Amino acid sequence: MGVSDGRSLAGTTALITGGSRGIGREIAIQLAREGAAVAISARSVGELDHTLAELRQIHERVFVICANVTDRAAVAGMVLKPRRSWGRSIS
Repeated sequence: MGVSDGRSLAGTTALITGGSRGIGREIAIQLAREGAAVAISARSVGELDHTLAELRQIHERVFVICANVTDRAAVAGMVLKPRRSWGRSIS
């Protein structure tokens, strides 16, 4: 069973921190499979690029942000950048 208990996530947006590897990556992939637009953040650009390529094969609306969650300004950018790009808020 998926993250959404079988319901489509089309029209929703998710922001996943640590989304370039491990559990965060797997969550991002599953949410994209279920129809959500996905924004992922991580500290490593290389890992983000690799995960971005994978996610783009599943869903066209994917956004990556290289950021450290211990930096308040970076966290604000994680929310604002996809919102400005897609014209919607992050859920």
